[in-house]
Amino acid sequence: MRPTRSLLLLAVAASGGCDIPTSVPVWDTEWEVLLARDSVPVGDVLPPEVRIAPEGFRVASFETRDSVRLDEVCELCTCFDGPIPELSLEARDYAFELPDRLLEAPIDRGTAVLELTNGLGFDLLDDGLGGRGFIRADLVDGRTGSTLVTRTWAEGFPDGSTVALDFPLDGILLHRSIVARVTGTTPGSRCDDLALDPSDGLDVRVELRDVEAGSARILLNEADLAPPIRRAALPDAIADRLRPGEADLVVALDVSSSLGLAVDLELSVAASAGELHAPGAALTTPVRIDAGGIAQPTRLARDYVVDPRLLVGRDSLIVSGRTSLTQGRVVTVTGSEVLRYDVRLRARVPSR
Repeated sequence: MRPTRSLLLLAVAASGGCDIPTSVPVWDTEWEVLLARDSVPVGDVLPPEVRIAPEGFRVASFETRDSVRLDEVCELCTCFDGPIPELSLEARDYAFELPDRLLEAPIDRGTAVLELTNGLGFDLLDDGLGGRGFIRADLVDGRTGSTLVTRTWAEGFPDGSTVALDFPLDGILLHRSIVARVTGTTPGSRCDDLALDPSDGLDVRVELRDVEAGSARILLNEADLAPPIRRAALPDAIADRLRPGEADLVVALDVSSSLGLAVDLELSVAASAGELHAPGAALTTPVRIDAGGIAQPTRLARDYVVDPRLLVGRDSLIVSGRTSLTQGRVVTVTGSEVLRYDVRLRARVPSR
């Protein structure tokens, strides 16, 4: 805050002498009060499993689990009535789930892991009599139907063991329609030594590991970009002199945005929380913040005149902002994007 005094002529020259002022002069003072200064960097709106790194983004190890039980897979249930014959395994898809709100990312480096744990009670791929089977896992892009990577396992798969298959993700556009599609054959099994239960089956774990990406496509929530509520005290020199007709008040908003989407802001300034975004607010106004870029951020500066009568007797102001994303909630980011808010009160008041 910095008060400045405008010039006031106090003396009037007169021929042969001068007039003496008969009252104390009233000076005008100008004040500038910072009400709120906030920034919303991309890091604040990312899922917790995604963090900013020098190369763009890193996704923490992220796993999901699934299972297949005998009562879900009819072709393996025949041992309840007789030996399990040689048969083909029905294709099943297992999705590599992404963190919430991360829609897709072009992967520079990373690995997808599929783990199958045998809980069937017998070796799924070796019947001990020379019969062998195999498991095939294809990394499939569900959008296009294309197979990206294939892994096979043709060794033994005894009860209680785990088969782990790794898929390099380098150069792949990772999204929610990427799946590991598991097929294969089993030589079957005799049932002499088996006591199968319908709850027996395969446990499945899929994991994203050491994923790095230069950009990410994320889904924003409406309130992600709103500035937090801030309260600012008014100096006594302002609070005591907010007389209509003598005080001039302006709320100055300065915004900078390098986000690649438009944001609709409802800015509200009031003397109490209950008056924010309500008829009793000193200011409530819509503001459109256009999309910007890192190389060329959008800049917006607006001044809004405030009626001093709405603030008489108040000693502080509260600033609040509501945001909506009417032009879309999906944005591609690289990590450096930020939305900055600066709200100031400029007041011209009498000195007493």
